[in-house]
Amino acid sequence: MRDALFWIWLSLRVTPGSATFPSIIKAFSDIYDVYTADREALTDALPKNCRDLEALSDKSIEDAKRVLTYCNRAGIVPIAYDDARFPASLRKIKAPPVMLYCRGQIPAWNEKLCVSIVGTRKMNRYGMQMTFEVARDLSIAGVIVISGMARGIDAVANAAAINGGGQTVAVLGSGLDIIYPPEHEKLAAFITRHGCLVSEFPPGTRPTGLNFPVRNRIISGMATAVAVMQGELESGSLITARHATQQEKTLFALPGPVNDPLSGAPCLLLREGAHTLTCADDILTYYSEEYYGKINIQRLLTTAPVLCEKVLTDFRIRIPGCDISKSPGSDVSSKTVAPLEKEKEVSHAVSVPPREAAPGKPDRSPEPACDKRLTGLPQEAVDLYARLPEGKEIPADELAGDGMSVSKVMAVATLLEIRGLVRMQPGGRLLRC
Repeated sequence: MRDALFWIWLSLRVTPGSATFPSIIKAFSDIYDVYTADREALTDALPKNCRDLEALSDKSIEDAKRVLTYCNRAGIVPIAYDDARFPASLRKIKAPPVMLYCRGQIPAWNEKLCVSIVGTRKMNRYGMQMTFEVARDLSIAGVIVISGMARGIDAVANAAAINGGGQTVAVLGSGLDIIYPPEHEKLAAFITRHGCLVSEFPPGTRPTGLNFPVRNRIISGMATAVAVMQGELESGSLITARHATQQEKTLFALPGPVNDPLSGAPCLLLREGAHTLTCADDILTYYSEEYYGKINIQRLLTTAPVLCEKVLTDFRIRIPGCDISKSPGSDVSSKTVAPLEKEKEVSHAVSVPPREAAPGKPDRSPEPACDKRLTGLPQEAVDLYARLPEGKEIPADELAGDGMSVSKVMAVATLLEIRGLVRMQPGGRLLRC
């Protein structure tokens, strides 16, 4: 507990993405040595004219105590740089974060293949569909999909990974008590059940424009490979791609029409030597030997464009050319922990409930209400729901058959879970709500 407090103190004193923390790592072997170091020792260790010198000379621990207390209350897990759970790949980048604040189910990111999928907020239907298929199929094959939960490509990647039944990580540009964009509250709640939300920014940090380019180095740094789906030449996805190149990550890019501005970033990367990405198999085959036994190429689903739009609509993710303001599906409703900042200061934001509160208590409404929530779902989802008995957990493999693979059952079950009709339990078991 003592070390956690001092690591939080350090995270509050160091400018994210700067040269300060790498210099501290080289000069000090223990976090307590950093805390007790006097101004002279800090001056010798830090770069010349370091702007963090004054902050590091401030030994007040009260702010750190306040953050740690909030984390304990809100279900946020602080993972410091020296923690065994800290992503090993992040220790190798030029400017690693002091710590990560995590909420949800922390994946085995040091053991599995991790792929970051990024792209523009202004996606078209081609980018949306391809992102969904690639992210979903990677998830089905056992890959951890990482993105930023931003509007557009990022949110599609996170949602598709959930639909694939695997784990996903969303790296935020704000504190975990402030969800941005706010319309992705429901998606964020589901991510905490199928992976985790991550941020190097402590609770209370607002999503300012300067945070996101800094955040992008973590999106690329956590991954083995980075896939750029769509983006103009000035797109932020190129910032992530540049970070990936500096971090010696493998780059993949989705080809697109050369006269489409949204193909500008991928086309540039392809000219510079990025690998062509046409489907998830391109990535899976590339890593089939390195991650032998940890990815399963045979479990891939077939293309399902209708399923794509249905999943995104239920997660309230914007679809190009569609108004989803009146889309079906209920919003997340659960008791949340108040943000660290005062409510009036973060009125644009929403809080994510801890895992035990997300995404809401099982619906105990009578059968007619369940029938209403089935409206608009594919027939296979309606049929699967009808096969689930009340109050009994059923393994997904027992529901497979009649043309539905286990992977397909899990994908369809995700649709039902989004509507509050089914809860997916550990071990691939389904429970009718």
